[in-house]
Amino acid sequence: MPRFHFPLQQLLDLRTTAEKRSRSDLVATERALSLERVRLDELSRSCDQALQVTAAVPGHPVETDLLLNNGLHLARLRLRMAAQQARVQQCSDLEEARRYEHSRLSRERQVVERLKERRHEEFRERVAHAETSALDEAAMMVFARQKTEWQSSSTTD
Repeated sequence: MPRFHFPLQQLLDLRTTAEKRSRSDLVATERALSLERVRLDELSRSCDQALQVTAAVPGHPVETDLLLNNGLHLARLRLRMAAQQARVQQCSDLEEARRYEHSRLSRERQVVERLKERRHEEFRERVAHAETSALDEAAMMVFARQKTEWQSSSTTD
């Protein structure tokens, strides 16, 4: 039986490789986004803590130096938090772009994969047809030989 050969196998291999690379890039981006979100959460908690420290507590004396220092610290944390939010948004945008790219590459690979499956099915049908034809021809030859032998044995009797 002849072997199946798909003429676009190199293209399929290239698309499979590109899809795998795209998937690993997407996973790395998802991991980076997760880290950036954790950092943002940590900064948010730090801001909340600094805000609680700067809040005036009834019955305690107000220390202006401490309030000023905590206020500056809180302002610095808010600036860092704004910058971190920008990094989270940037990572989120990159993740979305990579997810779209991975989806596109996956669809392109699947198109070639379906074509390969169809061509392989056509190949199997052709081989099956050829085998059936060969069996039919062999059966006809056997039948013809048996008929000839039967006729020659009936005429000699």
